[in-house]
Amino acid sequence: MKKFFRSTLFDGLLLIVLGVVMLVRPDVALQSLCLLAGILLCVMGAIKAVVFFVNKNGDKTPALLILGIVQLLLGIALIVKPGLFLQIFQFVVAVLLVYGACLMFVQAMLLRHLKGFFFFTSLICGLVMVILAAIIFANPAAFAAIMTQLEGVSLIIEGLSTLLLLRKAK
Repeated sequence: MKKFFRSTLFDGLLLIVLGVVMLVRPDVALQSLCLLAGILLCVMGAIKAVVFFVNKNGDKTPALLILGIVQLLLGIALIVKPGLFLQIFQFVVAVLLVYGACLMFVQAMLLRHLKGFFFFTSLICGLVMVILAAIIFANPAAFAAIMTQLEGVSLIIEGLSTLLLLRKAK
């Protein structure tokens, strides 16, 4: 029981610390996440490539080698140019928001005869999605910082909840 207590206490404190870092320094947090993801991709890609060459039983699938090389290259790119990947990711999110907004507007038009809750909900959700996409297109760096800070707040809340639950359980 003591190990569980210490482990959960550590988890809660770690979540709070990570949340504070993401809240106070979102730029550093995003760069660190890109670096970590790049390192993990490099390791996974290298492992796949080594497994391909070391495998002696004849089941050498070229897809394994190709996937390993792609992961390795993506990992190196993430380490070298993390900002580029953040911009690409934000652009993809903005495009997906516009697509989702279009679907919501179509849904609203299909439900317009109801003139009730579902019609207005679809319409409002579509408008919010268009506004978010416009914000991302206008200032992607600010959007990334805001999303990172929101995630930081979420981690702080989760960490505090973990500590409160631990206190109740004790």
